[in-house]
Amino acid sequence: MKKVWLLLSIFFILSCSGNKSQQATLLYEQGKEQEERGAVDSAVVTYNAAINLLKQTDDKPLLGEIYNRIGDLYLDNDLEPNAFQAFQTALKYNSLLTEKSKASYSLRGMGKSYIYRLMPDSALHFHLLANQLIPQIKDTDEIANIHNNLSNAYLELKNYDTALAHITKALFFCKDSNNIYSSYSTKASIFIAMHQYDSALIYLKKGIYSSNIYTQAACYLQLSRLSKMIGDPNYTAYLENFNYLNDSIDRQNQNTSIANAEQNLIKKHTAQEKRLLIICIIGILIISSLGYYLVLHYNKKKINRTNKQLQESKITIQEIQSQLQAILANIKETGETCTKEFIKSKEYPVIKDRAKTDFVLSYKEQEQYCTLLLKHFDPYIRCLANVMSMSKESYYLCCLFLIGFNTKECANFRGISTKGLRTQKGRIFKKIKELFGTEITFEYFFNLPEKQVNPANKSLHSD
Repeated sequence: MKKVWLLLSIFFILSCSGNKSQQATLLYEQGKEQEERGAVDSAVVTYNAAINLLKQTDDKPLLGEIYNRIGDLYLDNDLEPNAFQAFQTALKYNSLLTEKSKASYSLRGMGKSYIYRLMPDSALHFHLLANQLIPQIKDTDEIANIHNNLSNAYLELKNYDTALAHITKALFFCKDSNNIYSSYSTKASIFIAMHQYDSALIYLKKGIYSSNIYTQAACYLQLSRLSKMIGDPNYTAYLENFNYLNDSIDRQNQNTSIANAEQNLIKKHTAQEKRLLIICIIGILIISSLGYYLVLHYNKKKINRTNKQLQESKITIQEIQSQLQAILANIKETGETCTKEFIKSKEYPVIKDRAKTDFVLSYKEQEQYCTLLLKHFDPYIRCLANVMSMSKESYYLCCLFLIGFNTKECANFRGISTKGLRTQKGRIFKKIKELFGTEITFEYFFNLPEKQVNPANKSLHSD
């Protein structure tokens, strides 16, 4: 239930603020409140949420500050390697600042991660780097902390005089009460190492009034040991106070809590990445399947549509061919009928006799015979006109061919040369081919069966 409320509060902060820096600041403040309440695991989660937001912004100072805070949490819970990494990351951002208090804090944190692992040589290296930044530091408490940490490092290296010199400087710069009492504890440890027990007792008895439970516990522990060593009967009371404070600290539980929180955060990110990967794979498969189905469906529809069009085309072509054949048969039949009727008429012998003469027809005669034939062959001309639009002269020429006139006779009745008539005949034949196909010949239209033509005039069909 606790984790649910934590996630809901983080979600509420993210949804209420649009600016990522503002969101991160709110989360940072919430993390500090959780840390003060002892909810270390929740603080770690909240700090990491703030860091994830800040990495998308240019707010480097706040990033460095949060990493320093996380480093302290790791140190307090005996996670020194994690602390070193956190302080190292913090230093990357804090080194960009002109004022070097935060950069010094990061260096000291890296040094303390070695002190806690009993590696004073490595610790001293980082504390000396912090000491070099003092000219660029305005915060006197930070300067005091540098000297305090240097004093502890030299104490571990048994360089007591240098350690004492640095702790004296630390007390000179100290303004924060917690730092002052912490320096008392360190100075007492130096005096114990130098066998100056009376001086050590003075500073240890000052240190037990610290508001910091860790400083209090350390001072009571040293008091109990020193009192027992010099034969002071109060050592049991000091030891009882230490045990009481030590039980209150319960560091082991916090250590497990923060380690679990860190592990849970890693598992959460891993699970999210796995879920995202699975969702992406499923999405790709769905999109691919849908795309394949759509392409298949489209191709199937296209094939069906094409087949349907082909079938319709076949039907249409067959219908057109059938219609053309019917039109062609109708034209031929109508032409034959008109020819038979004209041959039986009284005008036919007159025209045939006139065709045998070598005299050229006058314009009046040409118009007279043209009107006569067009009138007799009107049904045939109307059939032709339904499919072929031609001039009156072309229809007239068709009629002349139907009654069996040859090229010379047709030219005479038309009043043009044989060459001109062949040109006109070619134009008519071209239209016939375009409409009915190349397999239809000119003679198919205009050559009649022999029984329909007077045997005496059979020779008129040839050129």
